[in-house]
Amino acid sequence: MAEQDIPDGHFTLAELQVFQRAENATLEGVDYYIWLDTEAEQPVWKFLLAIELRMGAAGSVIISAGEDTDAIRVIQQEELLKTASALYRVHGKPVIQRASRDHQAPWTAVMNNVLQAVRLSKSEEGHYLNDAMMLDFGETGLVIALNQERGGLLIREHGG
Repeated sequence: MAEQDIPDGHFTLAELQVFQRAENATLEGVDYYIWLDTEAEQPVWKFLLAIELRMGAAGSVIISAGEDTDAIRVIQQEELLKTASALYRVHGKPVIQRASRDHQAPWTAVMNNVLQAVRLSKSEEGHYLNDAMMLDFGETGLVIALNQERGGLLIREHGG
């Protein structure tokens, strides 16, 4: 099946291949890319734009809500940098901030563990929906979903 045959609202074949490469790899680090509200006196967290999972030899996987925040997407570092640069030009100051989450919940429970599977929901047509996903680490699972209230991504634990 070709990429163009996959309807909107679903992960592409290329994205699914990224998930397959990450499976059975060890989670070595996690970075959040936070969209800041720079209009406030002190910049404050507006929403979580992207998560970078550093998967050892399998490389990094960057999961993003995208600028439109209506679908979870797998993006490349270059795309994230372009977005940050464009926002900097518009706002005249940095809007995207990178923050390590290695030593913070819920990531501490799965740090240095093997990602057993990336679990996705299937549509009736047999394609994988891109509105949520679960990172299955065995005893612990982490759900990454779209944050319907604030935009961006939302992470929550899911018991194994």
